[in-house]
Amino acid sequence: MRTLSLLLLLCTLGMAQTAKTPAAKAPAAKAPTAAHVTRGFVNPECALWDATGKCWYVSNLAGGSAARDGRAFISRLDADGKVLEKEWVKGLDAPKGMGLSGRMLYVVDIDHVSVIDIQKAQFVRRIPVQGAKFLSDLVVGPKGDIFVSDMERSVIYRLGLDSPPEVFVADKRLECPNGLWVEGDSLIVACWGTITDGKFGTRIPGGLLNVDLRSKRISSITPRKLGNLDGLVKLGRAYYVSDNKGGQVFKVEENGTPFVLRSGFMAAADLGVDRERKLLAIPDMAAGSVTFLTVE
Repeated sequence: MRTLSLLLLLCTLGMAQTAKTPAAKAPAAKAPTAAHVTRGFVNPECALWDATGKCWYVSNLAGGSAARDGRAFISRLDADGKVLEKEWVKGLDAPKGMGLSGRMLYVVDIDHVSVIDIQKAQFVRRIPVQGAKFLSDLVVGPKGDIFVSDMERSVIYRLGLDSPPEVFVADKRLECPNGLWVEGDSLIVACWGTITDGKFGTRIPGGLLNVDLRSKRISSITPRKLGNLDGLVKLGRAYYVSDNKGGQVFKVEENGTPFVLRSGFMAAADLGVDRERKLLAIPDMAAGSVTFLTVE
C-alpha cells in the first residue's frame, strides 16, 4: 500500500508540473562586460539613449504601474550613466516605454502618450489613445510612424506625427505585447504571455513575434516560449530581450535561438541601447537601478 500511495503521489505531481508551459532554459551566452550600475531610481521602467544629445533618459514609475498620482518622472543621465538630473521632467503618472522623433521625446503613460520638448524639458502635449487600457512600450519607425503596445488588450496602435492613434493590429496571438522594435518592413514584438490574473501572472510565457508592417501577418521568431518578456532592442544580428519576472536578459539570434546573457535581476524591464558603443542599459524596477553592459 505504501508503494502504491507513493506511485500515486508521483503521478499527481507529474500532472501538476505539466499544467503549465515552462519558459525555455536557454544556454548561457558569452559573458558580457559590466560597465557599471547606477542606483537611486524609483521603479525605473525604461532606458532610452539619445544619440544626438549624448545622454540617457530613464522613466521612473515612482508609484504603481497604473497609478494616476502625478508622482512619476523622467531622469536624465550622461553618456556614462551618471545622473545629471534625477527629476528632469516631473508630473507623469506611470511612464513606461519611450521613443525619440527629432527633438521630441514620446512617453507612454497608461492610456495616453506624452510629448516632451527635450530642449525645454517641458510637456508639449498629451495624445489620448482611445480604448487603451495599459500602454507599455513605444517605438518610432524609420518613416516617422509611432507604434505603441497595449498589454491588457493585446493591441498595437499606430500614431502618425500629424494623425490620431489608430489600431494597427488587434490579435490574441500577440499574447499581451510589451517590447517593440522596428526593422525594415517588420515590427518585432516581445510578448509577456497571456495574463491570467490581476498580478500579471501567466500560465504560458511569451516569445518573440514578427508582424509584417504591410500585410500585418504574424509569425513566430522564437520556436519556444522564453518568459514574461519586457524590453526589446536589436544590436548587430541579435535581439536582446528582458524577462521581467525571470530576472534575466536573453540574447536571441535571428533564427530564434536564445541564450541567457545575464541573470540575477529582480525585475528586468525595458532595455535601452547605444548601438555605436554596443552598450545595453537594463533597468531593474525592484532594485531601483540601471545596469550598463557592453556586448559583442
